[in-house]
Amino acid sequence: MTHEPYKSHLLPLWRFRNASIAKQSSTALFDEFLRFYKEGDFVGMDMCRKFLQLGIIRTRHYANYKGGRKYDTREDGTRVIRDRSAGHEGQEDKLAASKIFAEATKKCWAHEGYKDLKGKYQKELKDWIQFHCEDMPKEKEESKGESRHQSETPEQMKQEKELGDGPRKIP
Repeated sequence: MTHEPYKSHLLPLWRFRNASIAKQSSTALFDEFLRFYKEGDFVGMDMCRKFLQLGIIRTRHYANYKGGRKYDTREDGTRVIRDRSAGHEGQEDKLAASKIFAEATKKCWAHEGYKDLKGKYQKELKDWIQFHCEDMPKEKEESKGESRHQSETPEQMKQEKELGDGPRKIP
């Protein structure tokens, strides 16, 4: 969520303390989504959708874990998933807020204008990459059109090479 000026514009609209605040927030974010559509701004629309989806995630964290923290850090620095809370104060309200954000997110995905602009954006991006990257040397591993994720370890890359196009084993 580092795309400016969208982040600075949308972040103040994104609130999820309870269901009524989530309703106001999702309405405001969806209104911005529609405004960006009228302007033909796919990136703005997509940022609104992302904030709505993030509303689902954050409210689910607060519904499932008292205080919203999913992980604890051990003394050795490793992170471990906490046990889910059962019936803590505010849990039902957070679940209701999550449903509100989910409904707004579904409206974004179903919006025909969003689908059209997304298709145009993806085509423009593909054309731009083909035009600007045709002179770049391609590595042997990436010649299939796949890209490497920075999080892949050398062990995962070795496994992939051994497996070929088969399924990956995630450690």
